[in-house]
Parts: sequence; C-alpha cells; structure tokens
Amino acid sequence: MNRKLIDVSEHQGIIDWAKVKDAGIEGAIIRCGYGTDRADQDDEQFKRNADECTRLGIPFGVYIYSYADSIERAKSEAQHVLRLVKGYKLSYPIYYDLEESGTESGAVERAIAFGDTIEKAGYWCGVYANLNWWGNYLVGLERYTKWVAQYNTTCDYTGDNLDMWQYTSSGSVPGISGRVDVSECYRDFPAEIIGQASSTPAPKAEPSVLEWQQAAVKDGFRFPLYGPDGKWGAECESVARLAIVKRRESYLHENLTRIVQRVVGVKQDGLCGPDTENAIKKYQKSHGLTADGCVGINTWKKILEV
Repeated sequence: MNRKLIDVSEHQGIIDWAKVKDAGIEGAIIRCGYGTDRADQDDEQFKRNADECTRLGIPFGVYIYSYADSIERAKSEAQHVLRLVKGYKLSYPIYYDLEESGTESGAVERAIAFGDTIEKAGYWCGVYANLNWWGNYLVGLERYTKWVAQYNTTCDYTGDNLDMWQYTSSGSVPGISGRVDVSECYRDFPAEIIGQASSTPAPKAEPSVLEWQQAAVKDGFRFPLYGPDGKWGAECESVARLAIVKRRESYLHENLTRIVQRVVGVKQDGLCGPDTENAIKKYQKSHGLTADGCVGINTWKKILEV
C-alpha cells in the first residue's frame, strides 16, 4: 500500500499539523538543518515540527541538506543531525539530501561516511537526490534506501532500493500555506523501524520465511553480495531487485541475508559485508560447493536442505 508523505522545512512557515493529519497525510520527512554542525544552521521550525508530529502521532523522519565537499564535513553534517534528533522517536530514516551544485565529485564517498556515522548511532540512513544525480553521481550506493526526486507522472528510476518517490514540489495540503513537496512511499518504514503499523488500510501481509526460501530456490535467483566496489556481483541477479520490481517488498533481501547469516554462523544484521562473504565461502568449502561467496542455487539447496 503506497503512502502519501510530505517533506517540510522552515520555508513552509508555521504548519497546522492537526489539519495535515486530517487531510490524510501519512508521514513527514522534516528538515532538521543544513550543512555542518552549527546551531545557526539548524532549521528554525525543526523542533516545533518534530514536537507536533510526536504529539499528534504522525510518523516522521528527517533530512539534512548537504553542502559538504569533504569527508570531514560530511561527518560533521551527520553529527548535526544526531544532535537534533536526540530524544525523538523516528519512524522514517534520516535522509542525506545531495543536490548542491559543485559537490558532485566524491559524493558517494561522502554519503558513505555520513551513513556510517548515522548507522553507528543506531538510526536508519537513506539518500535523497534527483534522477540526474542518481544516474550520474551516486552509482554504487545500493546499501541505502533511496528517495528519488522526479517531478513527473511516473518515476523513471530503475535501480534497486527505490522506496520513496518525490513526484511534485507544488503540492497543496490543508494546514500548510503555499506549495509543499509530496512523495509516494512504497515501504512501511514505521513497521520495520519501530514495529508499529503506520496507517490503515493495512499493508499486504508479509510472506512467511518459508515462502521467501521457496521463492528464492524456485526462481533460481543467486543471492547477491556486494563486492569491494559496492556493486552487485557480475553474475548475481539481485533478490533485492526481485523484491522491488516484482513485489515491492524491500524487506526480502534483508531477511534472506539473515537466514544465510544464521546458517553460516555470523552476526544476523541483514548486511552483506565481508564477514558474511568469508563465512559463506568457508561453509561452501566444507560442504563440497564452489567457494565463491555468492549463494547460488546449489548453496541455497544445501542451506535449505531441499
């Protein structure tokens, strides 16, 4: 079930959040600030917006507009966010807004540095950018949930992890004076992040673990692992793509990862890192399989004993 979200900043002025909620808006991404960790770069309406969403039970996440042109500044921008969100219960990720002209070069490395800091603090991290940035400057950020801006009747982005699409900057919502950005969200982040369904009607029931397993084996999908360059293995058809394109169930990849991690005996964090890959290779070698670190059909059959 797609959800209608808005993103706001001090530019929307004083928002009547009760009217926003009554209008059927199902969540918000609130700007907390811009640039490095300085109080004079905090969004003037962040605290009020966050307090009102908390009071009214409107699920929300945050974003920060980046001006960073170095790893150090990207880390400072992460600290800027962490200072402001302390004490709030976020139901959506923290998004890194990458669109500033002149900062294209090195954007991937800075996004990773930002994300590492955010995730180490226990929050979910996502990246926001327009279609041009995603296609030309942000290739390789598959570890993050993606928020794509394209003001159109459809979203033309075809990569993995597209969980939110900002389709207009000219929306009209009761309780907000003037225009506001509006997005469609394809993922029930509140249920995944804090274990609370965000709205009614309820989303489609999550398939059982057995159904995930059977689907992976039946379809012959190779289980993807990231290589050193952060990209999918050359011969790996992405289970995450299966989730996004065929089912819009982006939790599939993470849960399949956890199944594998449990069997091979590493931390079940849902992330396909080098520890998981090395453990898979050892498992494959000990079971007479090709030790390539990628869970293909034969490895799946051994893991599932089918």
